[in-house]
Amino acid sequence: GWCGVIGDSEDPTLLVVGAAEHSLGRNIVEEAETSEYLFASVVTAGINDEDVKMDVNNRAQIGEVLNNVCPDIVVCTVGVNEPSSVTDNHFALKMMDQFRVNVLGPLEILQSLLTSPQNEDREGTVKKFVAISSNSARIPRTDSLAYCASKAAFSMALRCAARDSARKNWGVQVWGYEPGLLAGTPMTRRTEAVYGNWEVGASGRVVPTPNLHRMEGVSPEGIPPTDLARMIVRDVADYSRGMNGLLIPFDAGEL
Repeated sequence: GWCGVIGDSEDPTLLVVGAAEHSLGRNIVEEAETSEYLFASVVTAGINDEDVKMDVNNRAQIGEVLNNVCPDIVVCTVGVNEPSSVTDNHFALKMMDQFRVNVLGPLEILQSLLTSPQNEDREGTVKKFVAISSNSARIPRTDSLAYCASKAAFSMALRCAARDSARKNWGVQVWGYEPGLLAGTPMTRRTEAVYGNWEVGASGRVVPTPNLHRMEGVSPEGIPPTDLARMIVRDVADYSRGMNGLLIPFDAGEL
């Protein structure tokens, strides 16, 4: 297995779920490997070119990966956004597909984390489960009913899980982030391809149409994912118990 094979086993092992090229997950890995904070190992899992093959909707595969990696910290960045409207054919299937990836998959990982082993020198320390939701949990988007609904459900599920963990002594701290579009990530590129139209605004600047609104001071391309990655690595490494149950906006006050 992976347990304790890299670095000092007294340092935490970080598992990043969803770390394809140019993704937020990949930025988190790069930040963790170069930051001042020490990790025994940083392992990626996903369906692309990650270290370990893992489909978030395959319960057996999730359990196997967590039993081998023995993570102290899991950061889950997976999500899918496919256009949907209540008038669509097969609307119910689109809803279920996005709920499976955006809600059930990450919660299956959390469930496995509750019982997964830790390195011998880390046994009994509090684990951390951190997930990426979206500001679409609180901002309605055109043709995004399934995505927005699933992210709203996921944000609330994380809050509930954090409360249950605190009351029932699960030994896992739970929190998440609700970013807007991050510059250059695969999801942002897909979103802009489907929904985005760029136009010249009154100031002469090229700006996105209202459904890709940016707060003044944020470039039309979005917030650099390196900024959020740096924040996440700092938060998981230099943790305060006040983080438990938080869903942290990261969108410069996007409207």
